[in-house]
Amino acid sequence: MFDQSPQRQSPDSVMLHGFWYRALPSERVRRNRLEKAMLLETPLVVGRDPQGRPFALRDACPHRGMPLSCGRFKGGQVECGYHGWCFDAHSGQCQLIPSLTADQKLQVDRIFAGSFACEQHDDFLWVFIPEPGPARYAFGQIPQQLLAGDTGTVIPASTDEPGTSGRS
Repeated sequence: MFDQSPQRQSPDSVMLHGFWYRALPSERVRRNRLEKAMLLETPLVVGRDPQGRPFALRDACPHRGMPLSCGRFKGGQVECGYHGWCFDAHSGQCQLIPSLTADQKLQVDRIFAGSFACEQHDDFLWVFIPEPGPARYAFGQIPQQLLAGDTGTVIPASTDEPGTSGRS
């Protein structure tokens, strides 16, 4: 017989990725300030750089997962409030890790906070949420060149090429 009972769907099964979504009213997002937003169960930190251009990053530092919205915006960069890691507001590329010493070989430029395309239209900031990509490496299959120095620190690899939005 035909089952007419309601079917449970996981939240991700009804989400529409690959589209632009309104994140926040444009007047709420001011220069040099950070605002929180949530789109398709993705936490975002949204702001404007000193020139007024909007940006959107995943609201989680790739170091320890601290919300970047708990940090601050300074000089075109988002600074994590936990350990002070700094990320370019538009690309999400790590610019500074204050605790690194000269003898540590960690490649800071290979670390990214997830970035998303963000534009202002019709008095709102809009963010493009891309299709989720597959994991780049299987568990235990991280290439040796991604391991830094003697510490064994793993450098997270983005799932997209540099300069594109939608890094996870």
